[in-house]
Amino acid sequence: MPRPVLAAAAFAAFALPFSAAAQSSDPVGCMDTGYNAAEQSGIDAYVSGFDLDAMDPDDALSEALARRAAQCAQDNGWSMESLMPLLQYRFSGLMIEGITAQRPDIVETVNRIDTELSPEKRARFYRVFEASVFGANEGDGTGGLSEEDDQFFTDTILGPPVSGSEEQAEGIGGYLAARVMQREARQQMAAIVSTK
Repeated sequence: MPRPVLAAAAFAAFALPFSAAAQSSDPVGCMDTGYNAAEQSGIDAYVSGFDLDAMDPDDALSEALARRAAQCAQDNGWSMESLMPLLQYRFSGLMIEGITAQRPDIVETVNRIDTELSPEKRARFYRVFEASVFGANEGDGTGGLSEEDDQFFTDTILGPPVSGSEEQAEGIGGYLAARVMQREARQQMAAIVSTK
């Protein structure tokens, strides 16, 4: 039955705290630097001790990210609307760093999805993943997920050339969801910056 793999991947993505979340051509890039020593130590500890089952940042880390987002917005003359995408970008980046540090096997599996699947199969895989986690957009023609989509997702992760495992499914879901969150944060910030 394919549901456990897709369900585990989707569970990890749903567990993501979406609200936890100098002039540059990359407006979110300001979130990668500018932390004091204590804040950087908290960031490093979060990454080195990352756990998918307990990924919410502590208060000190949340405050550090919020302080930096506010400083980025102030330095660049951005509205308060920029705070959420800036936080989402940095928090999802820390998740990616944490999974990379703690579970390099998951990153290797995702790399096989990105490099060894045909472009068509890869596009379908990501469409199914995003629809399972974030829901199908009304009117986009996807119409939700079928059992065939569910089976395709499972077969793609478990079969060659990806050859992942059911045990990795939650981590794969968390990693992929963090990448989607980063992409969306970049798009939101590009829109904010373009209207400034």
